[in-house]
Order: sequence, then C-alpha cells, then structure tokens
Amino acid sequence: MKKKLNILLLCVVAIAFTACSLAGDMDELRAKAGGGKRIHKQERYPANPLWASMIYRYNSSGVLVQQDYYADLSSTYLTAYTEFTYNSDGLRIKLEQFDAVDDSLTYKCEYEYNSAKTLTKMDEYNDDGMGGMMLNSYTLFTFDADGKKTFEAMFGSDDTPWDTYSFEYNSSGKRMRTTVIGGGPPYSVRSYNGDGTLKEVSMLYSSPTYTRRFIWENGTTTDRFDDFARY
Repeated sequence: MKKKLNILLLCVVAIAFTACSLAGDMDELRAKAGGGKRIHKQERYPANPLWASMIYRYNSSGVLVQQDYYADLSSTYLTAYTEFTYNSDGLRIKLEQFDAVDDSLTYKCEYEYNSAKTLTKMDEYNDDGMGGMMLNSYTLFTFDADGKKTFEAMFGSDDTPWDTYSFEYNSSGKRMRTTVIGGGPPYSVRSYNGDGTLKEVSMLYSSPTYTRRFIWENGTTTDRFDDFARY
C-alpha cells in the first residue's frame, strides 16, 4: 500500500488533482470557464521532500499544460514537473512527469475514453531503471448518469486486484469523501470555501496523514479535475 500511495503522490487528480476530469465540482468549473476561477496552487501540510507546493500552469485557452512541484511553500525550489498531452477532442491522453534536475522521465499515465468521451481507463508506468518505462498498474473508472465518478478499481500489471475506491457526494453533487472499499478510515475527506471552490482535502489513508490546501485564481479553464483526482 505504501508503494501505491507514493505513486499516487506523483500522479495528479486529480491528483491530482493531480491531477486532472469530472462532473459535480467540474460542472461548476465549466460554468465558470468564461471568467471564473481555476486552481492556481496546491500546498501540502506537512510538506515532504517530494513536494510542499504545486503550481498549475495553463495556456491562453485555459488548458492545463503543466504542473510544477516545489520543495517549499514559496514555490522556489523546483523538484519535478508534469506535462500533459491532449487529443483533437481536447481530452487528456497522457501525463508525463520529469525530474527537475536532469529532465529524465520518471512516471507516466495514459488515458482511454469511450465513444461518449467518458474516461474509462488509466495506465500507470514507472521508470524501469534501464532507460525505459514499465507498466506498474491500471485503473478502471465508473461514472453515473450525471457524469460523477462513482468507483475506481485499481489492478497491478499482472491483473491482480489492488484497491477499489468509492466516491460520496452531497445533495448538491459535490464530492465529500473517497473510501477504500473494505479498508479502514476514509481515503480522503473534502471541505469547501463559501463560494463553492475546493478548500482542503484531508488525506487520511496515508501514513502519516496530511492535508492538501487549494489556492484559486481568476481565469478560464477546460480542466476536468475530478475525473482524474482520486482524493
């Protein structure tokens, strides 16, 4: 489980947010895309050597093109960066993470969609130590009729079942918590600002536990955060 949690920290919902596709909260983001708010930064409390803060970078069309990971809350010491690739329909098809020191590829995600352009599968690859990438795991997604993600089923590269995650929403369609089916405490619990934007996510399944804090900025976005974010 520790290995999978480390992998999760590198993939961004999201994870990122981490991540980043959905309904519920993303319906809100789509509605605001003409001049509302988008995620500018994540801060992690307490910080760890991998990242203390993460900056989201968008192009002029509001497409998320890069996430930068920093070892400090002031976002000065870059440790890694993630680049995103999209198809002609504007759907994210690839995430690649690079080491900031030598620009080496350390982690990769590839995404698949059905004919309705709904996310169905994510393949995760790690550095194989020999200059290439190897499949580490894959995840299958289930969405309800309203477009909200309801389940993620994660498998090892040998098809061994790992964890299955369920997602709970309030009456307004906002995601409130993620739970590992058959596991212990909730995987994560969310809280929101008064304007409905995501405020914090308490990551309760990891050891030690930590909190992701979100800082928003004015601007357009086409990002579909909740499709990709497990938390």
